[in-house]
Amino acid sequence: MEDKEVRLEACQLRELFKGRFSQDEMEKVVREMGGKLQALDFILRVDSGQVSGFLKKSTQYIENLQRDSIHLNEVLESGVFDVETSKRQFGCKECQRSWWRKVPLRKEVSTCHVCKTRYDAIPRDKEWGWGMFYCDGENCGEEFQGFAVMGMTKSMCHRCGYYVLVDHIIPPNKFSRNKKKRTRDTHDFVFQLVTGSVVFQLVTGSVVFQLVTGSVVFQLVTGSVVFQLVTGSVVFQLVTGSVDSESEYIPII
Repeated sequence: MEDKEVRLEACQLRELFKGRFSQDEMEKVVREMGGKLQALDFILRVDSGQVSGFLKKSTQYIENLQRDSIHLNEVLESGVFDVETSKRQFGCKECQRSWWRKVPLRKEVSTCHVCKTRYDAIPRDKEWGWGMFYCDGENCGEEFQGFAVMGMTKSMCHRCGYYVLVDHIIPPNKFSRNKKKRTRDTHDFVFQLVTGSVVFQLVTGSVVFQLVTGSVVFQLVTGSVVFQLVTGSVVFQLVTGSVDSESEYIPII
């Protein structure tokens, strides 16, 4: 087995045992047994003394593990590793980058590949990206999407004119850019900050900023706009050259 495959299968096996073994221990047994299913069969069904000797664990520890993990026999019978995961957003302030990663529900952490610092997932109520809006205006029920920051962004429903708070952020996938519905409609966004508010309206070909409190620092670059909301300590970068519903913004924390 290749090293990458061993690491992946060892990680899946480790999650089945809720982190009772280290990554190195699981890689050792996966490599020696020739795969995750064979490794699981070894740990659950082979004599506890033999398993404890191989993994350098006490016999009592392995006996308790085998007794408490009887439910994992279903995994052996089906051959399917059902590890509960979720797709979460992470951010590195030092490297000024963010990313999404599918992680186990048991431990939602990820490491920045630039500085190698490990981070907990960003709370759901503070995520940003491509948001989903559900209009609760009278007799409306319109659904639409657009860039948003949870708890901060309101977007105007073009069906009834009601301003709607973002419901949730849609995790990206490698096909999401091509699947976005193309439209010439513009959108209005309102961002509320803790120490004030910054209101700006996106109109085709222009951006209008209205600053109530705090300050905004922005720099014009070819094809993009970079501006910083100082009071909120949030940095947004306008990636595309046009300001319409297809514009894409990347917050950098």
